[in-house]
Amino acid sequence: MRSDDYTAHHICQAMGMPGFAVDPVLQSAGEALRLLLKPSFDPEICITIISDGQCVEARVVAARWMIWHLFEMAPMMTYRDQCELPIACFQEWVKSAIVSGKSADASGIAIDGMSVESILIKNGELVVQTGRDLGEPYFSRKLTGQIIQTVWAALQDVNCKNALALAARYEQVSLPSLPAPAPKMPIQTAIIGAEEDRIELLKAMKRQFG
Repeated sequence: MRSDDYTAHHICQAMGMPGFAVDPVLQSAGEALRLLLKPSFDPEICITIISDGQCVEARVVAARWMIWHLFEMAPMMTYRDQCELPIACFQEWVKSAIVSGKSADASGIAIDGMSVESILIKNGELVVQTGRDLGEPYFSRKLTGQIIQTVWAALQDVNCKNALALAARYEQVSLPSLPAPAPKMPIQTAIIGAEEDRIELLKAMKRQFG
């Protein structure tokens, strides 16, 4: 995949979401913190934590296979789960996210690690966003590990827990992997040739296989 296409917005869309920062879920929440985890060797994960001031809910969407390995951006099958979290944890994470977003010393470089993009929205307004490029502050690795660990403990879906356990290793957090069937790997076919030839071939394949 071309790196220009591998953006937070396109990754979230591939996982069946409206986008990374543009999402009614974020705009309608009192406060919302979203992390997009992009491990170097494991599938991408989006963690969205929303609060109405009384309750806190975490929603996890985990790609079954690495979107980065696709030939081009396309819909990816996902695992999904949601859970409730302690409001005190969320309030502490919001404070730390704001501090992290204002840190000029943080680095967004990730080599054989895991890059993290984050966005914090309050009452529909952007508070802070990190990790889009090297000129921006990077989301705290310690905070990322804390969030992964807390959400992992509250989730029920085994596949989502295992996805988070893989991501946790990049932040030096050890979480157990649970028994689960391996997902079937998606197969993409690239058709080379003139546009009209590709269209005709695709029509023929559709007639043949439905």
